[in-house]
Amino acid sequence: MFELKCTKMDSKQKLRLKMYYNVERYGMDNAYIAVLAPPFQDAFNLFRVKIVAIENALQQADYVTRSLEDKISLKEMLCQVATDIAVLLHNYAVEKNDAVLQDQFSYAMDELMEMEKYALVKMLDSVRETGFECQVALEAVGITAGLFEILGLLLDDYRRPATKLRNPAILRRKLRLTMHYHFMEADRVLKYRLDKTVNLFKFINPDFVVNYKALRVISSYTGKMTQIEGTITCFKENKPIPGAEFTIAEEQTAITDGEGKYHIRKIQDGIVTVKVHATGYKDSYNNGIFIKEGTVAHLDVALTPEYDYD
Repeated sequence: MFELKCTKMDSKQKLRLKMYYNVERYGMDNAYIAVLAPPFQDAFNLFRVKIVAIENALQQADYVTRSLEDKISLKEMLCQVATDIAVLLHNYAVEKNDAVLQDQFSYAMDELMEMEKYALVKMLDSVRETGFECQVALEAVGITAGLFEILGLLLDDYRRPATKLRNPAILRRKLRLTMHYHFMEADRVLKYRLDKTVNLFKFINPDFVVNYKALRVISSYTGKMTQIEGTITCFKENKPIPGAEFTIAEEQTAITDGEGKYHIRKIQDGIVTVKVHATGYKDSYNNGIFIKEGTVAHLDVALTPEYDYD
């Protein structure tokens, strides 16, 4: 998952990406349900590819923009962008067992930096051409033409006698347009594929549809911490249970006080799993709790005694 602190997205894009991740996580956590409807499964797999494309573009945009701000040399910027692309393509080649591509994209940053200008330009021209030639196959794994277009802009400037970018504004504009395109592509898959095919579960698993639609809402983040609180009681006697363990998302646990109350600050939002354990009681599980970002959620749980002879 890409670090959401990346500054190369506007506020709306950050909120959209947050929503994308919530939908992706929900689909992966409920993969056993998703496979029951192949059209939905196919759309979900495509949606995940679009997220990867966004992440790759964000990584490139983040580096290039910081390099412009830090006045990194054109050659160093070009070599780093080429190296980042090589990592993606080498991993792709390994997955496809393509020895030719593996060999072509096995270079490292220091190797490029040591090359003479003519040799470097010739080599990276070949990299760019390979990217465009394999565009259809690479798009299917989130390696898009935009990555090679940025490489091309840097390469075209580097081949000139000057040592600096001719027009950084053009590069920044290209980065913004590429980002906009990728978000538009992801939205298209959501709207015209996932939002439609999720209705295939309307009768076989209505809760899956309800939770999906809840996660599709783009929240307006308020800056407040997302929290959860509540009380754990005995179902039979309706009395609080001190010392009960309330665990959310399998990673954060709170122990109830003398009044059976718990409170966890700074939790993840979206659909989460909850487990409640107390000695002498049957464990309680729930994997469909929806937590809205920036709110204080309230969840009371009543546990059944482990040995109830009535």
